[in-house]
Amino acid sequence: MMEVLITRFDGTYRVPAERVEWKGSKYRAPRTVTAELVSTSKGLHQRVQVEEGDALLFLWKERELFRGTVFAREQTNDGRLTVTAHDNLYYLIKSTDSYTFKGVTASDILRRVCADYKLPTGNIAETEYIKPSQLNENDTLYDIVLMALDTTYKQLGSRYTIQSRAGKVELLRNRDNMMKWVIEYGGNLLDYTFSTSAEDAATRIKLVAGNKEEPIIVVENDTNMQGRLGILQHLESVSEELNQAQLRQRAQQMLAAKSVVARSFSLSSIGIPDVVSGTGIHVIVPELGIKKGYYVDEDQHTFEGNNHTMSLTLTETDELPEIDANQPY
Repeated sequence: MMEVLITRFDGTYRVPAERVEWKGSKYRAPRTVTAELVSTSKGLHQRVQVEEGDALLFLWKERELFRGTVFAREQTNDGRLTVTAHDNLYYLIKSTDSYTFKGVTASDILRRVCADYKLPTGNIAETEYIKPSQLNENDTLYDIVLMALDTTYKQLGSRYTIQSRAGKVELLRNRDNMMKWVIEYGGNLLDYTFSTSAEDAATRIKLVAGNKEEPIIVVENDTNMQGRLGILQHLESVSEELNQAQLRQRAQQMLAAKSVVARSFSLSSIGIPDVVSGTGIHVIVPELGIKKGYYVDEDQHTFEGNNHTMSLTLTETDELPEIDANQPY
């Protein structure tokens, strides 16, 4: 069921594992595996030889879920060796550089930094929005790409997720990464916490571009939400060279994203290997009147023996339609 393979300079070895945690977050680049291995010379066991820099492969039911590099280990006197490995997105957060880009998309920027740091790439979705310019000084590679993706979201409303699959860096459009998995109360849902908050809401967006002598100013209001929450203004200076129409498009998109009451779930359920950060799933909880889609912000999968459970943090999305609770999946 659960397999951990370690590749060293002298070959590849299957090592006995008692417990594996596999987790990730859309706010942090790499996915991480923490594996508790049996490493003792007592009984029929033998010590496991693992060092920083060794490759780690984790499989569940003969399917590869993780491929990465060991960066930390901890040995206890009872024969337990805990190793921590990160996938190759780890290099994006640990490497800093300075770049100047002109007339490129976020996809172009990701391809550029991966090529410069010899990180193999797989499927890179085209982000479409061409940035007039982007200047980065001593930023992590991950922040450089996130800056471009953030601008794309503000302009077009499109969300993307960076991931590593089979050792290759990929960029996925979230709406193309939707799953037909359902987490349902009375079924695979084990526990949940549901929360709402308007603390980060903005009911007015004010954007300022251009120079001080001839600034371009755009203001967009959500009068309905202002009637409920009052005027909560988000002011932002835009360094890009945008005209009035482009600036208004961005303000409207930002207002649509910010003038909402945020709804989120934290839940635990029976494990589904495909449900990881950046994917979309459906949640059904009749007592809350909920039957809609959520993006996975954070995930932690735990494997012990033949058991697999997961804990998720979710954010509501309108990009997934409501579903028929009676529809078979």
